[in-house]
Amino acid sequence: MRATAPENRRQRRHVIGLAIATAALTAAPALASRRRRDPTTTTSTTTTTTVAVTTTTTPGACPEAATFASIDCRLAALVTSLTTTPDIGPTQAVMLSQIRRARKWIDAASSAGTARKRHAFLKHAITALEAFRFRTRSFRGRKTIGKDTRLQLVQAAQSLLADVETLAASPSGAFLD
Repeated sequence: MRATAPENRRQRRHVIGLAIATAALTAAPALASRRRRDPTTTTSTTTTTTVAVTTTTTPGACPEAATFASIDCRLAALVTSLTTTPDIGPTQAVMLSQIRRARKWIDAASSAGTARKRHAFLKHAITALEAFRFRTRSFRGRKTIGKDTRLQLVQAAQSLLADVETLAASPSGAFLD
């Protein structure tokens, strides 16, 4: 007796699925024998170590001027002080991201091709610095950050903000050191 053709789509899928499963079962022993490893083969792993070199910049070493180099130096010093100061508390991660965002926009502004793009990038940096300053002066900032540390952070943020605003207000390329 001859097998009849499947009548609908579901039956055809079932028949195809059975055919694939049958083919997989018959091919499985042949594939398994190919996967076996030769007992004489050995494997080895190598380990490499990297040494990270960090440099620290003290806040007093950076000149206070409305130049990209000065602002970048002071932002780097601020990142260093944020990561090394123990009394910042749980707001440290957010504050670091705000400073890193400002630094990213400052770097973009320093390499911008036109004055219009430079101004736009500096406005983004101003927004990030204002968010940082707000975070240090907020209720949570007053409660979690030590008083001396908070005053230093606020002062650093205000001087950075003033210099970035000076850069943004300057005509095209006046303070591009």
